[in-house]
Amino acid sequence: MGAYYIALVNGSLLQPGVLLGSDLPTFGIYGMIYKSDGTPYDGKKITMGSVSFSGSVNIIPFTCQTPDVVVPMGNYKTTDFTGVGSTSQWVDFNIELDNCPGNYPGYFQAKNQMSLLINPVYGNPTPDSFSLKAGTGSATGIDMQIRKQNDTSLITMGTAFDPLGPVTGNTGVTQLRIPLQARYIQSGGQVTPGLAESALTFTINYY
Repeated sequence: MGAYYIALVNGSLLQPGVLLGSDLPTFGIYGMIYKSDGTPYDGKKITMGSVSFSGSVNIIPFTCQTPDVVVPMGNYKTTDFTGVGSTSQWVDFNIELDNCPGNYPGYFQAKNQMSLLINPVYGNPTPDSFSLKAGTGSATGIDMQIRKQNDTSLITMGTAFDPLGPVTGNTGVTQLRIPLQARYIQSGGQVTPGLAESALTFTINYY
């Protein structure tokens, strides 16, 4: 008869709880008799069996702790920037997802997906750069950019993207790491010295 796969699909905000097998629908398995020429014998379906469910499934939403990330960018001279578009070196950092509930033993037909949305706190003059915090003692003439590690494409502010690809459903995985990089880029005709600080917010969707 072949193999059949049954999947539970989340169609709304997932809530924790117990799903009883008796609450799931019962469905039938039907067949038809065909003539040697491939046409149905009489057009009637033959009931071959039915499938119902027992037991229960414990539903646990996937939630993780996402601590704040501080990225030490280092110190630079104004002369390190030689004109509009010149940049500093990339600095590696990670967004950590800690204390995630480990997946439970079982059969995984599909891998989970993740999306990451990054928004600048102080604005973004271009789609793929973001501004420094302005104020007394702050540097001017430079912005910042970020990208995924080992990727040449810059991250577009305010646009969700896949940071990791399919997330393997291994039992007991409780920590995920999103590797990123940040750098400065000269955006003005003159760079003035001062604090070069900025901030981003990130939103992660796991589905």
